[in-house]
Amino acid sequence: MDSAQVRRNINGLSDWFSFDEQIVKQAPDRNGVYVFRRAGAKNFGRLQGQSDILYIGSTKSEGGLRQRFYHYLHPGPTQWTNHRIHDLLKRYPMEIAWFVCDNSVNLENSLLKQYISEHDELPPLNHADVRRLRESLAEPMGFADKLTPKLTKGK
Repeated sequence: MDSAQVRRNINGLSDWFSFDEQIVKQAPDRNGVYVFRRAGAKNFGRLQGQSDILYIGSTKSEGGLRQRFYHYLHPGPTQWTNHRIHDLLKRYPMEIAWFVCDNSVNLENSLLKQYISEHDELPPLNHADVRRLRESLAEPMGFADKLTPKLTKGK
């Protein structure tokens, strides 16, 4: 799954924009789903295949997408995902697109599930979402168990 496939799957997805302060100001103050990709739709290798998608997220907060995007550029002290993305923005140009919707968490989970089914892993910046994704999907997913290290006494 790459950004072209996301565009085909989501009728009404915004254009792709360079992620910066200006686009944050223009983003809607409504809830929705958003996708970060490498600038220029530059693909990179995954466990299976290639993709340009770095992160799939959603928001259901009062400030909507605009507030969520603002936090990526100005992360608070406990916002670990925001810090990760903020730090990577300094090294890698990223683009963002969004889709305004009320069922943002369901759409986000559907996109993540599709990504996993095609690449056998989450997008690289979504690694903190494994627990939430497992809880929200109806069928069991065995991939998370393989990613959780288990300590054995005496080893």
